[in-house]
Amino acid sequence: MTLVGLLGEGITESLTPPMHRREAERLGLDYEYRVIDIAETGETTDQLPRIMRAIRDEGYDAINVTHPFKQLVIEHIDGLSPSAERLGAVNLVIFDEGRSVGHNTDWSGFRTAIDHGIGGLQGGTVVQVGAGGAGAATAYALLTLGVERLCVVDMQESRAQALVERFRAAFPGSRLETAPMSGLDAALAASAER
Repeated sequence: MTLVGLLGEGITESLTPPMHRREAERLGLDYEYRVIDIAETGETTDQLPRIMRAIRDEGYDAINVTHPFKQLVIEHIDGLSPSAERLGAVNLVIFDEGRSVGHNTDWSGFRTAIDHGIGGLQGGTVVQVGAGGAGAATAYALLTLGVERLCVVDMQESRAQALVERFRAAFPGSRLETAPMSGLDAALAASAER
């Protein structure tokens, strides 16, 4: 049996578990998908080391990771894929041969959806609200699609600044900037003018 799960907070209504279960059934896989929701268990983010030990001890093959653990989990796993290292966020941990490796598939999924749904963003301007784990993934995807100007807005201005600084060297042809949440309306208005 393949044992996988979803680790996060406030996720009991997530569509991920039923989606995984249906697909596993359709493919004829012996597959169990569990939800590890700290809002239900009463645990806190401070208990992540214990939670990760329990996941390993129970023999999970992989876990999906969501809020608030996408960045916190990094210090509790053995390694990172290149994309997870670049983004500083993990949405998938695979356990194999005694090692745990974090991956980030958020950026490629978002990029594919944008590329097929909206099309060309080459040379465009985007205002993005959010600079957490998912925000890092979407910003990276947007920049790989050729966005010329990316303005990141977050409740924590320092987090937005850190995200912009992380990508500035990797995308020298793009203009990366931040705006305070109080400046969101102005940032949106400026992007509409371009």
